[in-house]
Amino acid sequence: MFTKVQVEPKFPGGTEGWQKYLMNNLKSDVPLINHVPAGTYTTVVSFNVDEKGNVSDVKAVKDPGFGTGAEAVRVIKEGPKWIPGQQNGQKVTVMTKQAITFRIEEATVDSKTDFVVKILSKEN
Repeated sequence: MFTKVQVEPKFPGGTEGWQKYLMNNLKSDVPLINHVPAGTYTTVVSFNVDEKGNVSDVKAVKDPGFGTGAEAVRVIKEGPKWIPGQQNGQKVTVMTKQAITFRIEEATVDSKTDFVVKILSKEN
């Protein structure tokens, strides 16, 4: 297994595909259900992408709590196959990481406090 390769594994559709996948599949209300205060919470998830694009050994290596780590792990585990990484022209198994940031903003509307969740992501 590699941690550095000439061609990193990537999500189908690249960064745009990854963002779209997160917006459609990440349960952004998980932090709110767990009573998170307003702020920015970044979860880093480590996982392997094998020669066939299968994802395995998914775990949160940085988890700020409030259910964000478990939700990030879930969305990666349930996602599609990735495009495998390559070394010397050969598809190889690579350990990679993804950061998913939940930004919780407090908003006041008609004397009611509400929270807005924004999902940000950074590949590798």
